[in-house]
Amino acid sequence: AGPPEFLPPLPRVSREAPTEGVLSTQEISQLASPSTLSLRCGGKTGSGFFVDKELALTNEHVVCPPGKAMTVLLPDGRQLLGETIELDADLDLATVRVVGANATPLKLGDVTLLRPGDPLVFIGSPKGLDFTVHEGKVGFVGRQYLGTGYVQFNASVNPGNSGGPLLNGRGEVVGVVSMKIENADGLGLALPIPYASKLIPVPAVPEAEGRWQELLARVARDEERELRQFREETS
Repeated sequence: AGPPEFLPPLPRVSREAPTEGVLSTQEISQLASPSTLSLRCGGKTGSGFFVDKELALTNEHVVCPPGKAMTVLLPDGRQLLGETIELDADLDLATVRVVGANATPLKLGDVTLLRPGDPLVFIGSPKGLDFTVHEGKVGFVGRQYLGTGYVQFNASVNPGNSGGPLLNGRGEVVGVVSMKIENADGLGLALPIPYASKLIPVPAVPEAEGRWQELLARVARDEERELRQFREETS
């Protein structure tokens, strides 16, 4: 027999390709934490993040009414005053002006690219423990609740986390942490950032806008199915 034939070596496959551009939790924390804030209004504690040098986005249920100042704590130790500028009670969103903050706004990401199992990071003040960094994973994108489609994520959410940023693996804001699912451990809901376009500019390329409209249509179908089932059960 002739000499053995050797097959050419297989091309090397990079194991880094699936996670290209994905940052570690520590890197995301270093990137995003300086652009977050903790809010105090009376006995209420909440979180938020800057979308402009002196403008922050948060939940409506954690802010003071317009015209009443609230205390804002920044990661660098400063304590400033915040004033509610705009409210959307239906979406549970609000913007807060923090004069003198001079913060670096966080970059907004594309929530429609999230897939179940993707890593997430969120920053907030659970039980008043300011600027706590949490890890989580996407559970479902577009979970219908009262006609709104939320990012369902698997993580420990507590009072004080409300209004904080939900960040994807590139450190971009894809949602606003809004609530935890009652009578369940480790399940939270975040409002996708495109809903905030009523209050702040949210950039979107046509492809992302198309995916977002598809998500909204699916949420509407889920809501209609739930209402139909409710009517059938109560008729």
